[in-house]
Amino acid sequence: MEAYNSALSIQPDYAEVYNNSGVSLQDEGKLEEAIEAFTKALSIKPDYAEAHNNIGLAFQDQGHFEMAMKAFKKAISSKPNFADAYNNLGKLHWLQHDFIRAFDLMEWRWQKKIYQSVAG
Repeated sequence: MEAYNSALSIQPDYAEVYNNSGVSLQDEGKLEEAIEAFTKALSIKPDYAEAHNNIGLAFQDQGHFEMAMKAFKKAISSKPNFADAYNNLGKLHWLQHDFIRAFDLMEWRWQKKIYQSVAG
């Protein structure tokens, strides 16, 4: 966290640093602090798909499924080919026993991943 704080002291409006620090905080189980970091990243860069996806994961970890769903959908609307957000939204539908929708979203991600491997 010291490296993130150092970077922010140099450039306090660096959304990517807030996002990355949020991921670290989430990995440490500090969900409220992680959500604050993701929120700060989004206040700087509102269409930052990765931050929307990450805050969605934090909300999901807290059991706030509706908030997580909104965050994953915002990530997808900000970055329509964001395979991880589709996968996370699919997992969320799975957790809510909406298996058909979950399968559709996860299949889209799988197809996208195959396409990227072949095309790349």
